[in-house]
Amino acid sequence: VLKATADVAGGRALYDGYSAVTDSGPHNFLRLRDTVLLRKEERKMLVQANTRVQGEAAVVELVEYEGSAAGLIHSFTERFQEDAEQLEADLLELSQRDAPCWWR
Repeated sequence: VLKATADVAGGRALYDGYSAVTDSGPHNFLRLRDTVLLRKEERKMLVQANTRVQGEAAVVELVEYEGSAAGLIHSFTERFQEDAEQLEADLLELSQRDAPCWWR
């Protein structure tokens, strides 16, 4: 109703009341927030595995990497070994084109 009648002040008061993070009231959100932050885990990074063919017998080997930024880069560089120089040039160009969007 507040939105339909363009009651900005009433809508803002309603929203602020529901979104307030305080240490009073039945839920004590600030205490809960502290508990959540204490139990917070590091963000998981999923890194794609690669396969490689070994030797004359054509044995396929699965190569897995650690779930970190270093593992991600290692996986990426091993996957595109033949095009490494062109890939690096393309990624640097994309990075430079995107830089104004991220570095303000």
